[in-house]
Amino acid sequence: MRHYFYSFLLSSLLFACHLTAASVAELEPAADWPPLSLEALSPEWEALLAELHAVERVAAPFVEKRYFSFRKSPKLYRGVFHKDIGGSVSLAYIEPEKMTLHLGEGFAYYRKGDGAIRSIPHGRDENQTLALFPQLLNFDLEGISEQYELFGDVNDGRWNLFFKAKAALEAEMPYRWMEVSGRGSAVKVIKLSKGEKEGVLIEMGDAVYPEFYLPEAREAYFFLPKV
Repeated sequence: MRHYFYSFLLSSLLFACHLTAASVAELEPAADWPPLSLEALSPEWEALLAELHAVERVAAPFVEKRYFSFRKSPKLYRGVFHKDIGGSVSLAYIEPEKMTLHLGEGFAYYRKGDGAIRSIPHGRDENQTLALFPQLLNFDLEGISEQYELFGDVNDGRWNLFFKAKAALEAEMPYRWMEVSGRGSAVKVIKLSKGEKEGVLIEMGDAVYPEFYLPEAREAYFFLPKV
């Protein structure tokens, strides 16, 4: 576990050092992907989704760029992503401020420097937005398809999934469209578009797949309010 920690820390630092200049063009869809039917998946898609669903735990450094129409350049955040066997996910932000989110089905908790664990109430825009992360990163395509049309492509292990808000629901959705791309079991890029020049781009570094999390790691990333 100690070797995992130091090698992971080194890869995180190298990943941050190789960032490229940010541009609003990064938020554009990578391509026009063909429609994806869950009732008629190709053998290649079935094999890929089985591989993605088989991932129990994963940790990866990430860089998040938040784009706003009133800013020339995005706000830059850095952190570490974790996923646990139960499907809950954690975003531990390191810069520009330290804050950790623990997100799962039906809950969204966060903790800042004072150590207090707080819940983001249901109905808040932040809760609706963050609720999509467990679905996206657990590849719950059936759940997402209730609100978004599915598109995608897979070729030689490289894959893209594109989600476009259904016309009747677009005004209610936190994102107009979403795109997730990767290779094999690794997610590499997440794009979340709110509209013209507004959205979020998340770039993932090299992932590791821990066999388990120590108690201190669970407390750091998968915390729950004290009853």
